[in-house]
Amino acid sequence: MRISSLNVGSLSLQRGERRLFDHFDLTLRAGEAVSLTGANGAGKTSLLRAVAGLLRPESGAIAFDDASGPLDPEQARAEGLHLVGHHDGLKAG
Repeated sequence: MRISSLNVGSLSLQRGERRLFDHFDLTLRAGEAVSLTGANGAGKTSLLRAVAGLLRPESGAIAFDDASGPLDPEQARAEGLHLVGHHDGLKAG
């Protein structure tokens, strides 16, 4: 399986009592790159964890496509997506 695009639509994410972002949209196609920057606690890692299926968003959609069209998100995550993360240094997971 080769994922050809990632589509994030109107994503809202909250960690604990803190709203990280609302109505976040992003489309990436194969070969494109994006740089996530921001202060500690802004939601960068949480966004990546949501795309990887490790965090459930409050609302919105995360979709993957290959050359033939939409992919089942769980199958795409299992076969074509990898997240190399880090351990939380100061707070519990």
